[in-house]
Amino acid sequence: MSSSFLNLKLADGYQLNAADGYSFQSIPIKMTSEKGYSITAVFSNGTPNGTLSVQVTDESDDPAARYMQPGLNRNGGVGWNTVPGSSIAVSAAGTITYQQYFQTARWLRLVYTAASGTCQLDAWISTKQ
Repeated sequence: MSSSFLNLKLADGYQLNAADGYSFQSIPIKMTSEKGYSITAVFSNGTPNGTLSVQVTDESDDPAARYMQPGLNRNGGVGWNTVPGSSIAVSAAGTITYQQYFQTARWLRLVYTAASGTCQLDAWISTKQ
């Protein structure tokens, strides 16, 4: 049995600033044949204060849309759900890692919701088929 891997950068030095409303949502990652994933998020160059979470949806893709976005898929909007246990409070620079095995969601994204503070975010996802 052979496996293949995907490594993708979700955020590349994204500057977060709550005063300007800079929270972060990665592009949706299609997960239909992935068995599991690992996400690493690195907060640096500042003092973040917010919540990092993983969201999923099982909605169908829209061949007319380049990415799944609210209002672009066939049913008029994407119903994202936060993965239980994935919400982590972020109050200092550092690294957060999520790992999920035997995932079944069709789409996944990383979300950071800022409460205050500023910092830089770098994030990666690795998946296994």
